[in-house]
Amino acid sequence: MALQVDFCGDIATHVLSCLDVPQLSRMEETSKAIDVEVVKECWENLVDKKRDELLLQPWLTLAMPRKELGKEALPPRRTGKDAIKDLLGMKARFDNVPEHWTSCIMPSSTSSLDVLPPAETNGGGYPETANEEEDTDDQREQKLPRLATVALRSGAAVTSDMAFWAGWHVETLEKDSATLEGAWFGLEFYGMQKCHCCSEMFLKNMSICYSPATGECLVKVPEDSAIMKTSKMTTPARESQSFEVYVMVSKSLEMEFIRICQATGEIERTAVVDREAFPCCSCWIDDVFPAVTVESASVTCQMSIKSITRRPRVLLEKMSECNCQFDGEWMWC
Repeated sequence: MALQVDFCGDIATHVLSCLDVPQLSRMEETSKAIDVEVVKECWENLVDKKRDELLLQPWLTLAMPRKELGKEALPPRRTGKDAIKDLLGMKARFDNVPEHWTSCIMPSSTSSLDVLPPAETNGGGYPETANEEEDTDDQREQKLPRLATVALRSGAAVTSDMAFWAGWHVETLEKDSATLEGAWFGLEFYGMQKCHCCSEMFLKNMSICYSPATGECLVKVPEDSAIMKTSKMTTPARESQSFEVYVMVSKSLEMEFIRICQATGEIERTAVVDREAFPCCSCWIDDVFPAVTVESASVTCQMSIKSITRRPRVLLEKMSECNCQFDGEWMWC
């Protein structure tokens, strides 16, 4: 049944201004009674809203210091849907990759990474990885970490009404015996915490990520050499060349990961992990950034990873179904 809308002027503008990108697009396609100029004005209002939201979001200072983040840092001004595409593209950009990581993680575009196995690099091995216990800070900075993380430049502030998602398309570039071993997808948490000894504030960082290959989740804290893993939260991925991986975060900072096999359309969800299930206190968290983490020693084939800017409809339908809470244990490894 076609959508019947017959209104114009200020009332139409007010109603349409409440719509987001998908709803406004659908309204424009299905209703021929809306004045073209009204729709154009609503697209421009939506562009302004999205630009303001982007400026207010937290940004990784390595990529774009806050003092430099102004309207001049946004894409060249275009209009309507083209401007919306530009702004969504900004949210999909990865942060800078350190030069000494590029033998393992190579940016192929602003929103894409290529992950290379050891056989593709210097004589069949990566550069020496950092030793957390023996290396000095300067030595660690010049070596590839055991778990190398590249976050998106744009994140979200942890507030009472925060809810967001992130997604990646991952594709293996080898036809035979291709697996996703070594690639983890998840979130980087940042915030200020008070030192128990001197009461001074310091910047704290923690990662929670999911492996579509093994079905496990892990937590890492940079100042700790150890990491913690859960037992398998989904079945290990069958050999397939293409997957989509999503992380969904609720207003209460509950999160779950979703894996979609492109070949079969199969969707598998992890249990929901709430902030109380974190292996450490989470009250210090201010900002969250989606991120890709590469465990270089486990990579077995070349992979291409690209940020996703639109959720598929099948994912929204799946998310409407109830899911259980994670009640397993975190294990040191």
